[in-house]
Amino acid sequence: MADPVAEKSGFLRMYMSSHPDTLVAYAKWFGKVKETIKSAEMTAIDSKSMTLTCTLQEGSKKVVVVPIEPPLKGYDDVKPRLLEMKAMAQEGLGMIKAPKITFFEFPRDAWFSSVLIVFVVFVHLWKGSPSAAGRFADAVVSYTGTGVFTFSYWFIVVTHALESLYMFSLCRRHSTGPFLGPLNLEVFAGLRSMGCLDIPTTSVGPKPPRITGNDIPDDVWRIIADYTLGLELPARRDVDPMSRYMAVNRSFFHYALDKRYGEVRWIKVDAGFLHRLRRLREPFIAQHVKRLYIRAWFVRLLLQNHLTTPVTDKAKSMIKSSFHSVASKFEKRKRKKHEKEPVPDWLSTKDVLPSLIAAVRGMTNVVELNFEWRDLPLNKDTSIFLTSTRAAFDKSLRKLVLRAQIPKFKELLTLANFDNIDELFFHFDYRPGDDKDLHANPQDPDLQHLLSTVVAFINQRRPSLRTLSISSSSSVDLADFFKALASEPFPSLRRFAVQLSFNEKVLSNPSGIFDIMQTRVAGLQHVSFLSTWPEQIQAKADRTVIYEQKISDWTRMNDELLSGHIYLSNLESLDLPFVSTSKTVPLLRRSRDTLTRLRLTDHYLSRDEVKEVVSVFKHRSFELQHLHLEVEILDLPLIQLLAKKLPTLHSLVIIFDSVTYFLEQEEKGKPHAALREWRLHELAVFERRYQSPDPDIRAMSSREESIERQVMHRFCTLVPSIRVLKGSRILR
Repeated sequence: MADPVAEKSGFLRMYMSSHPDTLVAYAKWFGKVKETIKSAEMTAIDSKSMTLTCTLQEGSKKVVVVPIEPPLKGYDDVKPRLLEMKAMAQEGLGMIKAPKITFFEFPRDAWFSSVLIVFVVFVHLWKGSPSAAGRFADAVVSYTGTGVFTFSYWFIVVTHALESLYMFSLCRRHSTGPFLGPLNLEVFAGLRSMGCLDIPTTSVGPKPPRITGNDIPDDVWRIIADYTLGLELPARRDVDPMSRYMAVNRSFFHYALDKRYGEVRWIKVDAGFLHRLRRLREPFIAQHVKRLYIRAWFVRLLLQNHLTTPVTDKAKSMIKSSFHSVASKFEKRKRKKHEKEPVPDWLSTKDVLPSLIAAVRGMTNVVELNFEWRDLPLNKDTSIFLTSTRAAFDKSLRKLVLRAQIPKFKELLTLANFDNIDELFFHFDYRPGDDKDLHANPQDPDLQHLLSTVVAFINQRRPSLRTLSISSSSSVDLADFFKALASEPFPSLRRFAVQLSFNEKVLSNPSGIFDIMQTRVAGLQHVSFLSTWPEQIQAKADRTVIYEQKISDWTRMNDELLSGHIYLSNLESLDLPFVSTSKTVPLLRRSRDTLTRLRLTDHYLSRDEVKEVVSVFKHRSFELQHLHLEVEILDLPLIQLLAKKLPTLHSLVIIFDSVTYFLEQEEKGKPHAALREWRLHELAVFERRYQSPDPDIRAMSSREESIERQVMHRFCTLVPSIRVLKGSRILR
């Protein structure tokens, strides 16, 4: 059986490296080192001992093994035992003095024992006396006999004498002085001898708190760390402000690693990727990865030399230059001009894939895998890579995001058949030939792939599936696909999302979508309908034409939703294309009592339309927390409208077509009370979603980022509560 302490010795060694004085005390007291120690380093630790490497005054090294007695039962015993050993060593070496007792505190629960002791002494001394007290003592003895009180009396005397000696040593140790010393002696010996051994009689300075750092749950420490991180911003982007707090305790250490490695994106080969890959090969680091994103271009580059097709000279030079340029950043030793900088072994192309597999095998806590495969071939290397993800993520993975061409799903889902998935996001990618009119053919091979592979994969997880998201840029008709999914209910489905072009070519019959919603009308909480780029629109089309076509395709779906009164009721979040106030607002009213997140797309709303939308929630203006809008004109009256109607809105995303005097200072310095009191915390502002096809106009798009910055800066001036801009924290 593996030693539980040795398994996590890496963290302990790193943590103790910031406490050199403690290690020196361990070596001197428990290791019996007589020489002068300059510094000490912990090189190993297990449940029975720790190994310290001491640097002596003359510069030599000495290895000391400090026994841990009794052995540690588990990892949770490490910190209290090390603190106990630290106190013993420092006190024994005279590095710290015993605390001085400065005042006396009578135990609150000692009254009963005091009365009992007085009663025993009274009866024993006064029995046989002719006085009234003696007659009372004789009466008590007549019921109990003299033996009980005689034994009790001498027991008190003996224990009183012995405990007085022990208390005398404590008083000398803690320097109580001539007054507190005798007082403590009397009270300790007289009261504690009668069962009050657990009652404190003295205090050292202020009363210590009952709760220590070890008693605080890890979740609370993480809240503290998150709050601390929010109070400061790094001076440079490459500096992690959390790194300075890593040595505070184990919770801060793991929190910092979660922040740094919690999300890994393998998108391109650069210095950042290679540095992270080197660190992720260590299982201790890899286990902190929670979300892994892999893009097709990245995999294609790494596997280029493994493909069966010949590699072009251009591809070879690209791979070579990529690895050599990155390797130069890691080679710090100066070389002569005629010398070539060698690429480290682990940076070579043939070794990168094994390094990736080694890193993946250590990622045992990944909960989300976002994989873009597109049209990559499945050969031996790619199969090994996918199999390694299956072995590592099988127990922890909950969310699978897969983007690939429809024919690839059969092979991919066989290798990515994770057991505990409850969130599925599938995107059917475009492939050459999709523009052919295959949707009329019932034997369309892509449709058969969907029905035989994807539907079967989803059906296998139907009882536990909480999220189902389907998006497509393929021209395959998905009507039969959704109809097959609706053949049985999803008992646990909470979130349902569809993103595609809603024209009749891609979705000839939308009834399958409505059947899925109808079977979960009581439990569905999050619904998202997003319209993609219309397939029949040319790439150079004006954005106005694009919007008109998208809304035209969506109107059919919108009318179906209006006709069924059970759809979109009692939702918590809703994403919806905006058609008009007469056709969209009635759908919003169905969830006006429960909605907390709203996103309206594909239409630039006027101020009156915005007012109509927010008026839906006027009876619960404090409940809507997240709002995403596209507006015609972004101006000050519009912002004031949102601030007044939604005073506790948490996050706001605005896409504007044009901006007016909103950037100007308010006239005559009139304050805007509604804006100052607005509790808006997060803001993101974007100018236009689609660019003009005119190259002259598109060349001027660099001004948009400047305008967005100005708008958000103006927002922050008017709304002091904003703390996050486009996902980045700001200091106010």
